[in-house]
Amino acid sequence: MSPLADRYLALYEHGYFPMADDSGKVGAFCYDPRGVLPVAEFHIPRRLERWLRARPYQITCNQAFPQVIRLCGERQRTWLCAEIEETFCELHRHGWAHSLEAWHQGQLVGGLYGMTLGGTFCGESMFHREPHASKACLIELYQRMVQGGFDLIDCQEVTPTLAQFGARQIRFSEYYGLFRQYRKKECNLNG
Repeated sequence: MSPLADRYLALYEHGYFPMADDSGKVGAFCYDPRGVLPVAEFHIPRRLERWLRARPYQITCNQAFPQVIRLCGERQRTWLCAEIEETFCELHRHGWAHSLEAWHQGQLVGGLYGMTLGGTFCGESMFHREPHASKACLIELYQRMVQGGFDLIDCQEVTPTLAQFGARQIRFSEYYGLFRQYRKKECNLNG
């Protein structure tokens, strides 16, 4: 792997993550408190569960990583830049970064991506072009995490969307202790 990809991995190993500022310069960030979603506390809102029973989307894993990260960055304000996109695509090729995709009539309409490190999925970003498409991906991620033996989603921040599923804030020291504990596990997102 490139030195830059190794640097990104080292950031995650120490509880940091890369973000670009408005000029595109990438820095290392670490939130305290930290947003987390323990797999054991994940819950699906009933109305959403009923809505998704109709299976409006086909959900895949790792089928369109470059497109997902690019579409996550297509918003008015973003922390993504070319360096982050290229480095995450490299990390994906080496099995560290993963995406889930929602498809409707052959079109990519939602997705999410992040990194797996032991029993933790470090969630980076989500996007949707159709109702609940990114939430459908999050539910698929959860199901794969249960099957693969994962314990924690590091969501960095608790957004209103993630709060619906049980995300909450904890002190960084508590997060990092859990991360180190779960880091020793061998988990598989691909089922």
